[in-house]
Formats: sequence, C-alpha cells, structure tokens
Amino acid sequence: KIDNQFIVHWHGYIVPFYGLETVIKSAKILENHKDIKFQIVTRFNSKYEKIKKLVQKLNLDNIKFYPETDYHGIAKFINQADICLGVFGNNKKAQVVIPNKIYESIACAKPVITANHEVIKELFIDKENILLTKQEDPEDLAEKILQLKQEPNLLENIALAGHNIYLNKLQPKQIVKELIDKI
Repeated sequence: KIDNQFIVHWHGYIVPFYGLETVIKSAKILENHKDIKFQIVTRFNSKYEKIKKLVQKLNLDNIKFYPETDYHGIAKFINQADICLGVFGNNKKAQVVIPNKIYESIACAKPVITANHEVIKELFIDKENILLTKQEDPEDLAEKILQLKQEPNLLENIALAGHNIYLNKLQPKQIVKELIDKI
C-alpha cells in the first residue's frame, strides 16, 4: 500500500481496443474519492499527448502516468495496486481477445475489472473471478471500482478465484496437456 491509497492500475498501449478514455473518464467521476489513485503505465508518444491533454482538460489530479517498462516493472506496478483494469473498448478486437494484461494481473492475484465481452466468458465468471462492466461506460466502471473498494471480501474473493484460474488452467503444463489431449 502507498500512503493508504486505493490504487487502480492500468497498463498498455493507447489504442481503441484498450479504451483508456473510459478509464480517464471514470477517474473524473471518482475525483472526490481522494484516496483512489489511478496509475497508468504506457508509452509516451503522440497518442499519450492526446490522453494527457484530456487529463488536463478534465483537471484531474488522481492520475499518475509512468513510462512503459519491462515485465519486472509491470509486475511491480501490478503488485502495489488494489485493482487492475483490463480493456473497455467496443470494437472487433476487444470482442475476440483476452489480453495479456488480464493474465498478468491474475498471475499476481489481483482482482480485474474489464468490459463484458463474450470472449472473457470462455475463462471467467462475472463476480466470481472477475468483475465485468459495460463496454465504453465510465459510470459503470466507476461503480465497479467503488464496489470493490467498499466490499473488501468481494475484492479478495475475486482476486483469489482469478489467481486459481491462473494456477489451475494457465500454467504451461495445463495448456500443453489440453493440446496433447486434442491431438
């Protein structure tokens, strides 16, 4: 924990698939919750400049940006967070891919909030091992962040159940076993 703050973590590239604008707008909704802080790890490029301008326009001081880092750095950021965020875009790629950021977060036993896409249901169950939100809906995302903050048992249960998926279904030996069984 950092100074009794409730840390909401997001990392990735600034592309429509990830829906970072939804995260930024939810930070605006939650700006009066002074203990909730957003940490965003991304590449500082022209797309970042656009996002930074949005943050400045919204006059947000509850978001801190960090430069892109390696896997060890990402693990450090994830492990100091209370919640990790997935994807929030409403586009074809978002509907067919479970991104690495979700796997990385559950590997660190952190609860994940992500948009409700059919693909996510191939592995996860809402309110059991992940928390799903409406696509591109900052109000719903803000509500889900508050829900996990205000319900520590739910937060812990989702984190542990997500981590169990990682341990029981996503280790190399389980993945290879499924492939071998199919062959």
